[in-house]
Amino acid sequence: MMTLEGTPARTARRQPHATAAAPQTKARYIQTVVAALRLMGANSTHIDVYRTITEPTDHRDWEGEDPCPINYRLQVDLAEQHHMTERHWRRIERQLAKWGVIERATADNGYRGRHRVGERDIRLGISLKPSIDNMPYFEGLLAQDRFHKDERRAAMWTARATRKRVLSKIAELEPDVAASFQRRMDEIDTICPPGSKRQASIDVLTAFRLALCSLEEAVDSALERSVVTDAVFYEMSAAPDSNVRSYIQPTTPRKSVDCNAQGTLERTPGKPGEAGITASPPKGDDDCLENKHGGAGGERKSDLPQHLTLDRLKSTASEDFAMYLDAYPHPEDATAAYLREIGINVRAWEDAVEQMGWADAFISLVVIDRNRFHPTSPVISPGGTLRRFTELHRKGRLSLVRSLIGIWERDRMGTQPRTAGLKPN
Repeated sequence: MMTLEGTPARTARRQPHATAAAPQTKARYIQTVVAALRLMGANSTHIDVYRTITEPTDHRDWEGEDPCPINYRLQVDLAEQHHMTERHWRRIERQLAKWGVIERATADNGYRGRHRVGERDIRLGISLKPSIDNMPYFEGLLAQDRFHKDERRAAMWTARATRKRVLSKIAELEPDVAASFQRRMDEIDTICPPGSKRQASIDVLTAFRLALCSLEEAVDSALERSVVTDAVFYEMSAAPDSNVRSYIQPTTPRKSVDCNAQGTLERTPGKPGEAGITASPPKGDDDCLENKHGGAGGERKSDLPQHLTLDRLKSTASEDFAMYLDAYPHPEDATAAYLREIGINVRAWEDAVEQMGWADAFISLVVIDRNRFHPTSPVISPGGTLRRFTELHRKGRLSLVRSLIGIWERDRMGTQPRTAGLKPN
């Protein structure tokens, strides 16, 4: 019994992945199939064998309404042409058949050739009809490969552009901050070294880009903290005025004791105090913040108004902060809870307390939180502003008095609300 034309030994694979009309010439068929074979994992030997099989076929058999090109050459001759054994040749034929580019259309005894029996044209050998039938599948593979290449190329250029942008932003930071971010960039570069992006997979490039985007967010936050304008800090924390009268003056001559003082000082309304300083512990009112929490913790004397009470600060604070102060029995507990509410890092708060003392740090927090609703220059990053206050205090340039005076004056004029959503009068 013979396997005749029209009854192939294998059923060709058909996949609905057509993206364009099938090629109409032998050369275009072969070119498309060879490209698809490479994508399916064929090596150079497989491709050479396939080309050898297609070479002697008539180009007219690849065209027409029912194309069916067949190679009639004997297996032994084909194997000898490639300097391999017949067993090796058959193994390659089976692999090509699995990929759907050929099928064996031989007699049961392996006979290959072409002859006529009556009105029938008997054609036996290696059929290339699967290469034609499966052309939509092969074209789909090539289209998918082009899509992935374009996607990978876009990911590569996006990653490069993102890295370049992040490096330019890092260069704008202070040297010590920039060095920290540069170390993080060096760690990210290990994901996809600069010289390997052309060979990197789409997954590696995507992970590289996501890491860069995360770093860019951190750099943007650092830049936002560093670019707070001088005008904002002049409004909220200017240098102390040593030759200006105190905001709160006694109405009669008296001997006052500053809660954070190094001694006592005689004062008369409208005149600077006389030099009569003696060492003294805090002797202010019972609800004075310095009496409650010890001194400012530093050598620099606080320039805060005398007898500034917690109730006065509550009326100065935003409604949200005042609510926390009312809800907790101690200001320390309320402050610890409220830090999370406005997004201030605990380390930034601890640094402020260590530098300023708890009382000045607490008043700084009141000022910063309230100025989130400043009518012209609201605080965008409370954490960054607190770090800036700490640095100004370290340099002796922080004046919480001016900050408080500004808030009280805007309260009097009705131009600064105490909560979001309220418009100033």
